[in-house]
Amino acid sequence: MPSKKSSLAARANTKLWGGGFKEELDAMAFEFSKSLDLDSKLYKEDIAASLAHVEMLATQGILTKSDAEKLAQGLRKIEKELDAGTFPFAIGQEDIHMAIESGSMSLLAP
Repeated sequence: MPSKKSSLAARANTKLWGGGFKEELDAMAFEFSKSLDLDSKLYKEDIAASLAHVEMLATQGILTKSDAEKLAQGLRKIEKELDAGTFPFAIGQEDIHMAIESGSMSLLAP
């Protein structure tokens, strides 16, 4: 059974639509459909929504308080990196939400 860290790391490098197809997305189709250049301006709103989601999951008992705090700390760290222009975007990230999710998984993998 794969470790939690290897599972998170693998998911962090997976494209949003990558699991539903047998072949890689054509490079031209990817270039046409990606929105990171445009929606990267919405990173503060995306992080605010993710923080609200984390809080709801903890309130409902789906996440432990400890896990919720770790997720919130990771999201705030990513926001600071985005503010400073030092966030390490990976090639192939389709949009800002996937970039933030990937960064969160990389930070939280044990």
